[in-house]
Amino acid sequence: GAHSLAGILQRINQSLEVERVLHLLATHAAQLIGGSGSTVFLLENGELIAAAGAGSEKVMVGHGQSLTESFAADVVRSHRPRRTRDLEAMLRGATATRNEDEIGRVGAIAAPLMIADRPIGALVVTGVAAQRFSDHHEQLLVTLATHGAIALENAKLYRAAAQTARGVLDQADEHGV
Repeated sequence: GAHSLAGILQRINQSLEVERVLHLLATHAAQLIGGSGSTVFLLENGELIAAAGAGSEKVMVGHGQSLTESFAADVVRSHRPRRTRDLEAMLRGATATRNEDEIGRVGAIAAPLMIADRPIGALVVTGVAAQRFSDHHEQLLVTLATHGAIALENAKLYRAAAQTARGVLDQADEHGV
């Protein structure tokens, strides 16, 4: 409910380590929405990288799964959330090879991670077979993604500032200041 969402957002907003923010986003996205797993994708040099995963989507970080990655790319391009009851059918045109037996129908929902009007990635939750995600689920995920994107950006800025400060201190040490 709202209380758990408020608590989650507070924890995310208070985290200043990129890895912790990623972990919290992945873990709570699946929990909040009742999906089976989730992946946080980050846009790096124009490429989507799986930065964190939870549940059934505890992916090899750095290796995007073609299906969820294509879905993530879609919301990053459109800057809008999306949901489907059958991820594979939706992306059939985009996927080159398909094995009918391999993957059942998988429901999915995704929201872009945005800083102002600039996408920095996407948060994808996959569901159990043909799971229906609602408007309410979409609103929850968008709220999580909105706060998550800002927290990620803050953590990156904090890390950069800390590195700069260390550099300044190291130089001061070298010069015996």
